[in-house]
Amino acid sequence: MGNSLAAKKKYRENNTIRTKAYTTQARWETVQLEVLRREEELEIVMRWQPGEPKYEQMAHELKHRKYWISLDQLKTLVVQRLFKLTKLGLSGTVRYKLREKIGKALKTCAEAIKKALLEYNACAAELSPLGEAPSWNNILDMSTLANFDLLRGTGQDVCALPWAKPTHRRAMNLYFNIKHAREEIARLNVEISQLFTYMIDEHYHYYDAIATSLLTNNCLLTNCHSIGSTVRSSTFGSSSTYFKLPSSTAHR
Repeated sequence: MGNSLAAKKKYRENNTIRTKAYTTQARWETVQLEVLRREEELEIVMRWQPGEPKYEQMAHELKHRKYWISLDQLKTLVVQRLFKLTKLGLSGTVRYKLREKIGKALKTCAEAIKKALLEYNACAAELSPLGEAPSWNNILDMSTLANFDLLRGTGQDVCALPWAKPTHRRAMNLYFNIKHAREEIARLNVEISQLFTYMIDEHYHYYDAIATSLLTNNCLLTNCHSIGSTVRSSTFGSSSTYFKLPSSTAHR
């Protein structure tokens, strides 16, 4: 009985190995046909061989490409985990069922991060010089994005770009502040003229109402006169100080 079970188990294992061999062979043939088709289209006669400069250069670039892809995947998962932790830590805004759901999502995310971390460390070990290789404990200790140093690593070093320098950023902010201030002066000159026109029109409309009330209600006329003197002193007392802001062209 025992020999029969062992034979069946060995038979299943052989079938599994045979199936993997067939599928691997089929995949290799598919890729090989695609490579031959591309070589024919690009008129490639000789393939690069190991040890040649172009071969080594492309191998180096492929390693870095694989590294950046694994790094992006790891960063995405870690940032998602930090956002879930932040949402879970909000007191009074997350209900029990939502907390339970977020907790399950964190467990699933932790497993994905472990796999992505293994892939990233394997790719980082192939680089020269070696890339940073964080451990699972390092990721668990990250509570904010500021602790995640891997966010600084990208396919392009942005720190070397001109806009990343503090002096350049301050100069850029100052330039746009001056530019928008000139636009604001142009808008204010239009609004000031509109406001002054409204003040004049209100003055004439008010005295037109007083002239109309002369024939109807003397008590209302007395009250309108008292209010009119107050409005005239407050409105046209400041009209003498009306001015127009300097044009933006004067600063150019």
